[in-house]
Amino acid sequence: SLDEAGYLRVDVWGDMSLAHCLGRLNESPWERLRALCSRVSRSTPQMQLAGTCLIGSIPRPLGVLREFIERAADCGVRSFLVYDPLNSPAVLEDALVSCRKTGVECRLGLVYGGRATGAVDQIQELAQRMAGAGPDGLCLKTTNALGPRSARTIVGILKKSVPAVPLEVDLDNAGGMGPLVATCCAEAGADLVYTSVAPAWLDPAALPVSALLGSLEDMGMESGLRPPLVAEAAQRFASLTDPGDRSVVKQLEVARHWAEAWEVPAGALYRLALRLDEQGALGRLREALEEFVRVCSDMGADGLAAPLADIAGTQAILNVIYGRRWHVVPDEMRAYLRGVYGSSPSPVAYDVLLAVFGESPVSPEMVVGAQAGEHPRAQGLSDGEGPCDVETEAWEEGGAAGRAGEDRSAETRLLDGMTAEEALLLKLAPQEAAAFLARRKALTDVAGYDLESESEGDLLPTVDAWERFGPSELRELVAILESSDVEELTVETAGAKVSLRKAGSAASSPSGGPPAEPTTMGSGERAAEPAEKLPGEGEHVVTAPMVGTFYRGPAPEAPPFVVQGQRVVAGDPLCVLEAMKLLNEVVADVPGVIGAILVEDGAPVEYGQPLFVIETDRE
Repeated sequence: SLDEAGYLRVDVWGDMSLAHCLGRLNESPWERLRALCSRVSRSTPQMQLAGTCLIGSIPRPLGVLREFIERAADCGVRSFLVYDPLNSPAVLEDALVSCRKTGVECRLGLVYGGRATGAVDQIQELAQRMAGAGPDGLCLKTTNALGPRSARTIVGILKKSVPAVPLEVDLDNAGGMGPLVATCCAEAGADLVYTSVAPAWLDPAALPVSALLGSLEDMGMESGLRPPLVAEAAQRFASLTDPGDRSVVKQLEVARHWAEAWEVPAGALYRLALRLDEQGALGRLREALEEFVRVCSDMGADGLAAPLADIAGTQAILNVIYGRRWHVVPDEMRAYLRGVYGSSPSPVAYDVLLAVFGESPVSPEMVVGAQAGEHPRAQGLSDGEGPCDVETEAWEEGGAAGRAGEDRSAETRLLDGMTAEEALLLKLAPQEAAAFLARRKALTDVAGYDLESESEGDLLPTVDAWERFGPSELRELVAILESSDVEELTVETAGAKVSLRKAGSAASSPSGGPPAEPTTMGSGERAAEPAEKLPGEGEHVVTAPMVGTFYRGPAPEAPPFVVQGQRVVAGDPLCVLEAMKLLNEVVADVPGVIGAILVEDGAPVEYGQPLFVIETDRE
């Protein structure tokens, strides 16, 4: 429907991460691209890339950006819209060269926040430099609400500055102003406007095409679209998606009336609400929104595009939930503060650097130098190296697929005969790609045998290969089970029999009730007591400050912090909760003796759920 509706180009990927595609959808990104591009013949299949971050949140070397463009072009992508979250000219120019070598179109995005002094002059200067490189177009990408007068001004200036290059506009729908501002941009001479037919709960940052079509028609301007087919495509999207909990949608409708909503990307606001709702803290949305604006200011930016907007959003939520600013800082934010993503538009707040790194790792001179490209981590773009080679390697070595001591035999086996596409996936999403390729290999091995034509003797060598059943084979089975609708899986070989059941399935318990999982308790401990037990006199209950996975030690499978009967003082660590890929420590808030541990190790917990009972009156 989209291909026939008259769109000039159709985005064939969107904002989905590779990890989500490989893990949740259990699909090869390359096969997905080929399937979508094969269905777009009248329009041009396009893909949007966030510079060296590509379609993820971690910056990669420029060589990986070049390889990704080549692989995606092989899958049928005919046009790329490439922007750098911090407007690095070197990244944009390198992407343009890569597209030219591959034979595909390239449009360069100009990220515009519009709040800082001199922002218009800076975007005009960048546009003139990029136009000299010869792109197929320039695209103004806004990161917050842009008023009608400001829109006419900036579009008019850019059209006069680079009249020979088509100017496109990708407006953020912050504050719901998108359709009105897009009409003003078209009036001022913009050649193309990006719109969406998806429901607002699926793509809240994009301009709803229906509203824009009505405005353009009223002005006597032709869109080139066929409204009946646009409506048909919109209906198809609506039938495939569900807004889920309506409380988030309602809260977002209220949030649109807040002044802070104009300063935050609509998509970032939506994800803030979803994450807070997961933590049972949706009522703190305005507090998180105000903190988001403060975090952006601390980062030296007046407006942030993806993935930096999501990194800022995660930091804002952590600041609000913990009640302390910059107390827990994710790896991505630490990397940004070090300059791994590039030079920030304005200096990073020095008090934030002190809070995150202490006095020795970062100095004021280093921060100021970063603005001029002198930061040690900000160098290397011009010589063909990525801005983040060292940091990226550190992330990958620290990831699940590269942790010290972990058995990498499954991934090693995959390297033999691997295609360039598969190898690139392992670079970009090591853990998810390794699991996906292992699942595919296992299914391929099974599908390759004709059970009717083979005798039992012929099949024995294949079965016996599982006799050396070890940790890597077990992980493959777990990955296959998690990615399927099957509740229970049993594998029996000549040397082992393994039964796996999904937690919470009816098969997990002979009576069909809740699963009874084995528990390893410390010496002298009694089994975990039910959470419904009410505290008695002299007993203090420690509850979960957030939704997450409960671990009794500093990491999964690590020794526990505390055991039954152990004396603790206020501030002693009791457990960690894993949420948003972070291990969040829970500490004792009163002194006493651990009277009961109410949650099994590795179990999911809800906000406010009792975790421990501390007996405060025991000597």
